[in-house]
Amino acid sequence: MILKNRRYVPEEPTEDAKKIYIFCEGAKREKDYFKQFKGRDSRIDLIVYDLKDTEDNSASGLVSIANESLDKYQKLAIDEVWIVLDTDTHGNPHRIEKLKEMRKQCQAEGWQVAQSNPCFEVWLYYHFHADRPKLEEMNIPTAWKELLNNSIKGGFSAKRHFVLVKTAIENAQNVFQLDENGFPELATTEVQQLAQNILAIGKMQEKIDKLFQDMQE
Repeated sequence: MILKNRRYVPEEPTEDAKKIYIFCEGAKREKDYFKQFKGRDSRIDLIVYDLKDTEDNSASGLVSIANESLDKYQKLAIDEVWIVLDTDTHGNPHRIEKLKEMRKQCQAEGWQVAQSNPCFEVWLYYHFHADRPKLEEMNIPTAWKELLNNSIKGGFSAKRHFVLVKTAIENAQNVFQLDENGFPELATTEVQQLAQNILAIGKMQEKIDKLFQDMQE
């Protein structure tokens, strides 16, 4: 599939635009991906936190960062707050309990969690594949990164491939299950829930569909 880049003029959000605040564990790939949705429709104001390399991106660290950041905004009841992070318990036996505590904190705040098991690359994988992959080291993030680079021509490009989000939602939802901890089962993700909420606002879905068509011409 060849997708051509298309320039666009971002739309400024309206005063009553719904805000979605996104705080990602990853400082690069996740941020680059979600920023592709910014300015696509004036009825949504997508605010993606710019995580610094020096900041604490642990489960509890992200909650603290979100709390501090949201104090600067006039957050309304209709607005959404999302914490996007990995499960990645490989070599870290204490992470399960930390993730459970983080989810309790988010629930108490009325925030939502988009967790991937083991990493964000699971979500990116389903933009191009409908079935779970056959990986010997399914629980290791580096194996998913290698798989993504090898299974998608040219690797993953946020600019060109976020337009496949509707396909990714369908593929990810079809395999989605929760494990005994209430986390996404291995090789599944919750990011499609965040993506669905983004696409449901204004004419975001219609505009991305049009962009997808234009990029194939």
